[in-house]
Amino acid sequence: MDWKRAAFGVVGTGLTGVAGVVALVAWTFSGMGAIVDGQELPGGIRVVEDGYVSAFVVPLADGTFALVDAGNDPEGKALLEALRLQGAGPDDVTAILLTHGHADHVAACGRFPRATTYAAADELPLVRGEVRSKGPLPRWFATTDSGCPRLTAVSDGEALTLGGTTATLYAVPGHTAGSAAWRVGSVLFLGDSADAANTGALLPAKWVFSDDGAANRAALQALADRLQGTGLEQLAFAHSGTLPASALLGSR
Repeated sequence: MDWKRAAFGVVGTGLTGVAGVVALVAWTFSGMGAIVDGQELPGGIRVVEDGYVSAFVVPLADGTFALVDAGNDPEGKALLEALRLQGAGPDDVTAILLTHGHADHVAACGRFPRATTYAAADELPLVRGEVRSKGPLPRWFATTDSGCPRLTAVSDGEALTLGGTTATLYAVPGHTAGSAAWRVGSVLFLGDSADAANTGALLPAKWVFSDDGAANRAALQALADRLQGTGLEQLAFAHSGTLPASALLGSR
């Protein structure tokens, strides 16, 4: 995790030049496991590093692709390059699975006009720019409509069939009101609801960016209970590297 870029990314949203904010963000992101650009996850899923955040390219059974989140770059350069390396382009993306609506997760939505964008129902107002997040820093961020195409609400536990591949949403409120984890195959994408420490431990959502830390921690525990014995293999996060599923599920 490049915390300097993360700090400057926050400054670039309007928190201009405040040394204390930069130091806080640097401290918040210290000790994180590094994002590995191009890492292949089970099912041929690829990690795409986009500045201080990652998104994921998911091959679907019918030859099209889904994205988990849409990155921090409005031009979507890293995502488009990752698709190009798989012989695909923006029109081959048929679904975008949002973990939440913060700007560094939705920036390139508009680059994929054929996609349908899926998010938890409680997150739609944030994705549309109708409300602000409540976290200590995000509450100061400007609101804007993400421009995500065909934004569609998904319920907790709902399984979608996308190009012959199943993707299931699990509500993980706390980081934002409608934060979600998406499961595709044996991989669980947690967005900002958790992170990987460089020690291999699972960390809860970063408090300075989160609406409700206690709700986040409770939601992670509930999710662990729901996913016991389901064959989950790997955890993927937005701001850090991956972890084995045991980091969430424990040894129970």
